[in-house]
Amino acid sequence: MRRKGPVPLDALLASKEMVLVLGSGGVGKTTISAALGLAAAVEQGGRVLVLTVDPAKRLADALGVHYQTIGCLERGEYDPSLSLALRVARFSDAPVEAVFSLEPFPTIASQDRRAAAEG
Repeated sequence: MRRKGPVPLDALLASKEMVLVLGSGGVGKTTISAALGLAAAVEQGGRVLVLTVDPAKRLADALGVHYQTIGCLERGEYDPSLSLALRVARFSDAPVEAVFSLEPFPTIASQDRRAAAEG
């Protein structure tokens, strides 16, 4: 039988070996993760490891650009210089035309629908 209502934070943290905090950019994931880690360490008396994985920041650092540039590229809001396009392709180990195109790339959903119709 499932319990109704909110579960106390200390009970939730005590019952988990791993807690993932997910969400879109700028919603406070790092702040919440740090707070949960601190609460788990204090309340449970154990050791806690808080990790952050930010692929856009990692890519931005590798390419020598601001992390927001990566977000703009992903959303199609920014046309990169030739130099940046070539650096992105090299980092991706892909030909530049596999990473950038003058025509929009098909969405994954449209590719899935096409494959289902063919298969």
